Amino acid sequence: MKRKVTRISLAVLLLTAGMVASAQAQFRPGEGQTHDEVTGLLCVTPACDTVRLDTREARCICRKLNPSERRLSQLQLQCSTTEQGRWVECPAELPWRR
Repeated sequence: MKRKVTRISLAVLLLTAGMVASAQAQFRPGEGQTHDEVTGLLCVTPACDTVRLDTREARCICRKLNPSERRLSQLQLQCSTTEQGRWVECPAELPWRR
């Protein structure tokens, strides 16, 4: 009886460890989707609902206001950057809206 409980406990432990490892793999940098399919910008989050705009004018973090939008012309982004430790509106214009 004791041996059976030990085997079941070991199986549960291994199963749990496998689930934790696979969940962590989704958030490792460099794995999964790295660039947004609509904008081509670098993804910040695994779901790619936040992207990074890196231009000569500014380095900004942009949050998609309508993340399910597939048309670039209809996509709405709210972009911010830090200046003197405070978040401010991104001074750069989006490359496809120039």
